[in-house]
Amino acid sequence: MQELSYLHLGVNLLTGPIPPSLGNLSKLSHLVLFNNSLSGPVPAIFGSIQTLIWLQLQHNNLSGNLNFLSSLSNCMRLQNLDLYDNSFTGRIPDTMGNLSAQLFEFGLGDNKLTGGLPSSLSNLSSLEWIYLANNQLTGEIPESITRMQNLVWLDVSHNDMLGTIPAQIGMLSKLQKLIIDGNRFHGCIPDSIGNLTMLEYIYLFENQFNSTIPACLFHLDKIITLDLSINSFSGPLPSDVGGLKQVDTIDLSSNFLLGSIPKSFGKLSMLTYLNLSHNSFEDSIPVSFKELRSLESLDLSSNNLSGNIPMFLANLTFLKTLNLSFNNLQGKVPQGGIFSNISLQSLVGNIGLCGIPRLRFSPCMEKPHSNTMHFLRFLLPSVPIAFGCTVIFIYQTIRKKLKNKGEVEDFGIDPSNVMYHKAPVLP
Repeated sequence: MQELSYLHLGVNLLTGPIPPSLGNLSKLSHLVLFNNSLSGPVPAIFGSIQTLIWLQLQHNNLSGNLNFLSSLSNCMRLQNLDLYDNSFTGRIPDTMGNLSAQLFEFGLGDNKLTGGLPSSLSNLSSLEWIYLANNQLTGEIPESITRMQNLVWLDVSHNDMLGTIPAQIGMLSKLQKLIIDGNRFHGCIPDSIGNLTMLEYIYLFENQFNSTIPACLFHLDKIITLDLSINSFSGPLPSDVGGLKQVDTIDLSSNFLLGSIPKSFGKLSMLTYLNLSHNSFEDSIPVSFKELRSLESLDLSSNNLSGNIPMFLANLTFLKTLNLSFNNLQGKVPQGGIFSNISLQSLVGNIGLCGIPRLRFSPCMEKPHSNTMHFLRFLLPSVPIAFGCTVIFIYQTIRKKLKNKGEVEDFGIDPSNVMYHKAPVLP
């Protein structure tokens, strides 16, 4: 056993504490114990295994504080340290910054940790993956984290952190996933975020951001998911939104956005999910939406949109979910496609809609046939003229007959008193 270098006991039914005797395996490089029911603290003696490269203890019931991290600073070859989904408590110690310079993966999410992120975290310059979600962490994201040039994944979601996004976050040139939702971050999205050209996933929802959305965000053409919902973003959306060439999901719901919905949304050919609900968007639904042929879910509810529901929405083949409720839409509800099985909940709150008897909307008033309207436009202006000519003709005929009899009398009709009124022209 002293020569053992790889011990994989993951995904079993192991219970009880981790035996401290494992620390005697002085040549061990990989210790994998994840997905068990192990409990108790992590033995500090693991720090004596200087050959250790991988330590994976995630998905157990381990508890206690993180003081054992100090002993792991002796493991100078350590590259992977996964401790997430346990019951660790207390603060992340400053000594964490003394861990191996080769460490590239560090996971402490889904525990019961408190306190702030130590600034010494930035000493771990090789880190690519930081997972600290679902704890009770407080404080701000240290500005020093922007020096971690190899960082690809940063997840501190669902904590109680506050402050602003570091102004120099654009220095993290390899960052692909920025996941900080479910905190109390506020302020603006720094313009430097436009330098994160590798960014694919941005989750900022459920925070307190209260600025406009910078146009530079929509120049990041590798973004797949953009979720800024449940914040206090305000102002109009930049027309640059069409720059998100690979985006699949956009959620900007529950903010204070206003103005027209940019036509450039029509350029997002890969978009499948769009939620702009609970804002103050106005004007009509853009015609360019007909180009969103991959769209599966569209929520525009609780805005100030007006005009008719576009017929082309019925032609979006993949559209399975549509919510247009609580706007100022009017006119006939389209038929076919998504509207074949649409519910009242998806259209309620638009008092000007008509059609679809099964939803108890009022019947639509049929407009006169276009040929009839065309005929009336030419007929009505000639009616007063014809009437006047008829009166004069009758007068002259009667007068002539009376003259022939020598009994001309005044019948009280004077052609000069015949009024000519301009008939109204139909629109």
